[in-house]
Amino acid sequence: MSKAIQHGTIGKLWQGPYQSPDEAIHIAIVTLPCEEYFSEVAVELGAPTTSPPPKSALAIERFLSYFRIKSSSSNYTWSVNSNIPQSKGMASSTADVVATIKALASLHEIQLTPDHIQDILRGIERSDPVFHSHPGLYLSKHQRFVCSWDWNPNFTVIYSILPGITDTEAINEDNLLAFYQDNLKNYRDSFGLLSEGFQTASCKTIAHASTQCASTFQEFMPVKLVDELIAAAPSLNALGVIRAYTGHVTGLLYPGNDDSQSESLPTIREIFSRYNLPTLVNRAGYGTN
Repeated sequence: MSKAIQHGTIGKLWQGPYQSPDEAIHIAIVTLPCEEYFSEVAVELGAPTTSPPPKSALAIERFLSYFRIKSSSSNYTWSVNSNIPQSKGMASSTADVVATIKALASLHEIQLTPDHIQDILRGIERSDPVFHSHPGLYLSKHQRFVCSWDWNPNFTVIYSILPGITDTEAINEDNLLAFYQDNLKNYRDSFGLLSEGFQTASCKTIAHASTQCASTFQEFMPVKLVDELIAAAPSLNALGVIRAYTGHVTGLLYPGNDDSQSESLPTIREIFSRYNLPTLVNRAGYGTN
């Protein structure tokens, strides 16, 4: 038996349009990984006792085809242990699929690279680049970075997970891309700020960009709590706001290396309690793939 772990996310620092040289608009993301959330997959050869979900089963078939292994998904026993809330925009599906790919690579003694994972993921689903150890602007459908940065920020995130579920695949892509097209200037401004933050190693600037992006998206998918957190962030000593966009997570960003949020925590709990939501606190950042 071989096991592998893949972490999930606490939302995205930025999600918006990338305009390619042919002026086509693509969905691009900068994700925020969190090692607190993970999917652990175990695989071994043998008659399956548990059938993997469709995307993980497809990942097995694509893995075998990619590495030219003569077998099929019906020859593997698959199991998963995951604490990532499903359909909340926290990369639960991607984590299951990537952990499956990693476990298979371990079982077959294959030296797996992020490029291999990207190739296998292409055609399975849109995904977060949670299997990379560095941040960058990622095309979730085409499975590639447009650009990346060397500096790895870390944050403390005080957040909550809202009720309801989101089927990311069911969101109307044409409507989303049209919204991006109509708001290109706002997105270019916030992405420019985000890039500046990575280049100057400033968590504060990155968080400001995250807030701008979250605010712009309110026109497409309004969440009352997001507006309240944006308005309250300065008085709560928060650097900014993060959300899951097509998911159900929103929260406040604080520096990852101090306790500046401790004095504000009671007030934040009061805000979340008005929505009958729990208050969650976690460290999040890169290098946790």
